[in-house]
Amino acid sequence: MRTKEPITPGFRKPLYPAADTRQRGNAVTGYLQRRCFWLLQNQRMADGCILNGIPEPKMEIPVQDTRPGGFRFGSPSVVSLFSRGQFPSKKKSDTMGYRMRVLNIWFLIFTFTILLGCASRSELSKETQARHLFPVTVSGKGGYIDEAGQIVVQPHFDLALPFNDRFAVVSVGGKQGYIDKSGRLIIEPQFDSADPFVHDLAAVVVDGKTGMIDRVGKFIIPPRFDILMPLTDDDLILVELDKQWGFIDRNGAIVIRPQFDEPTAFYDGLAGVRLGAHTGYIDRTGTFAVNPTFEKGKLFQEHLAAVEQNGKWGYISKTGHYVIAPRFDDCGNFDDGVAPVCVGNKWGYIRKDGEFLAQPQFTEARRFEGGLAPVCLNGKWGYVDKRGVLAISTRFDEVESFESELAPVRVGQQWGFINKMGMMSVPLQFDKARPFKDGLALVALGDKWGYIDQTGKYIWMPTR
Repeated sequence: MRTKEPITPGFRKPLYPAADTRQRGNAVTGYLQRRCFWLLQNQRMADGCILNGIPEPKMEIPVQDTRPGGFRFGSPSVVSLFSRGQFPSKKKSDTMGYRMRVLNIWFLIFTFTILLGCASRSELSKETQARHLFPVTVSGKGGYIDEAGQIVVQPHFDLALPFNDRFAVVSVGGKQGYIDKSGRLIIEPQFDSADPFVHDLAAVVVDGKTGMIDRVGKFIIPPRFDILMPLTDDDLILVELDKQWGFIDRNGAIVIRPQFDEPTAFYDGLAGVRLGAHTGYIDRTGTFAVNPTFEKGKLFQEHLAAVEQNGKWGYISKTGHYVIAPRFDDCGNFDDGVAPVCVGNKWGYIRKDGEFLAQPQFTEARRFEGGLAPVCLNGKWGYVDKRGVLAISTRFDEVESFESELAPVRVGQQWGFINKMGMMSVPLQFDKARPFKDGLALVALGDKWGYIDQTGKYIWMPTR
């Protein structure tokens, strides 16, 4: 269901709440204990008392046990301490009631401590959720660091994948589950495979069958499908059952029964499907909006879909009529008003009116990202802008897209990073490099991976 990430950390045990949570809990407990002893010393044990002008409810007092274990509430040691005269004595007839009142105050203290602990964990969660976390490997085990390179989740996982929204997939003993940004296991590892959450649902595999769970691990869609595609912007989910494809809703109910081959997900309200030797497009009820008359088809994007007829590709609207006549040998989808197209064995770019933005001249052409698109000419890579002009000359052996202000490039065997002017911002020095995301980029020296910032400074030295 996924392509493995370059970092595969591991797990031994989940993390526990941070130390400040325990300290705050202890502080409340200590405060209530001191308050109780103040009352005890002043013998305010009747129907109530006044403390700093505030009426106090009727309550009894815990007693300090000098043996290991500290305070013992309502235990025989309390009675023995009173009987030894270390604290004000009570009549034998009051002993049971007194012990019950002591238990009551212990319950209050315990409740306050738990409530404050929960509040502290909530505060911690708000702080950590705002941070970006990155997977790292230490001695074959994986954990997570923050933007400053500080370990936030100790490396204890067998597999640690990047965070998507609030959760990350981790593996323990061959099973996958989910943690939050504090490192706590939110959903215990129990799945053969697990995908990131999308719109509060995640696809998981159990015994070769795929279903979907919610954020607490409850199966919303039981694992009964051969393949289940994650949600897109549409509420309908693409599923395969017995080698046929159909669609279900978020509750698992079949909306369009499995009957098609080679489908696309719903985009712009339509999904491409294949019946026999031909492709058409259906609406959300399963009715053909565009009859299956094409040899091949790609998904609708920006209200146009690429289709093949008689060996040539063009673009149709949602009515099924051609907007751009089929005259290309291959093509891609429109993205921000521009699409790559191939004529012969050369690639260029067109606009939505079918006019060329860049004439076919490249051996490869990719999608635009950050205003620039990677292109290959005579075995070397560079970038074109949306005027169709070669903005960065073709002088690199390999490149990635501008997913930020910098893009990874390779010359010979070494990778570095260039800016949008084509100038080298981080010198060639890495064996591998990935695009920047959330301010950091993955880089490798040999089989060890680390992180750098946009100045090229190591935030995390390469490890494995």
